[in-house]
This record gives sequence, C-alpha cells and structure tokens, in this order.
Amino acid sequence: LYILIKMFMFGCFTGFEQISKHRFVVPLTGQKRDKATLLPLIQNYIKGDSVIFSGSWAAYKDIQTLGYGHYMINHKENFTDHHTCTHTLEHFWRDLKEWVKRLGIH
Repeated sequence: LYILIKMFMFGCFTGFEQISKHRFVVPLTGQKRDKATLLPLIQNYIKGDSVIFSGSWAAYKDIQTLGYGHYMINHKENFTDHHTCTHTLEHFWRDLKEWVKRLGIH
C-alpha cells in the first residue's frame, strides 16, 4: 500500500548549530503557508535575538517587524552565497525532501 501525502515543511538551522547539526522541521499539513501561519511559528521556535536569512517569499517579508534581524535572499539573483550559508540550507532541504519521499510524503 502506497499513500501519497502532500505536506509543506517549515524549518531551519542556525549557523551556530552547524557543528551539532541541530535542526527543526514543522510539518504544515492542512495549514496555509501565509505569514499569519508562519510568523507565529518563527516566534515560537526561533530566539528573539536571532538573525534570519530567508528566501524572498512574500510570507517572510514582515519577519523584521517581529524584532529579528532579517535578510532576504533572492535565489534568482544569488542562488549560492557563501556568506549567508544558503548553499548549506539548500543541501539541508534537498536531503530532507529525499528522506520524506522515501516515506511517501511529497
């Protein structure tokens, strides 16, 4: 029996946690992917004095109003940026997607 589940994943890791490999992922099954959903997750899981690097998706544009340092990366202009660790982040998401596909979650 093979069941296909569609799921949006929200998660992060911090530059300070690259050595310990500390990560978190929050599955958002049946939830919207808008700022009303994502901003409370950010406040719940990320310390208030953190600096956040994100994609340029519209749902992330108000992160700075929550008191975080925030830099948006436009992947069309600069997909890999060694100063912001976006390459490491892209590898993390690639590996996570491969893992959940093996579980039948897409």
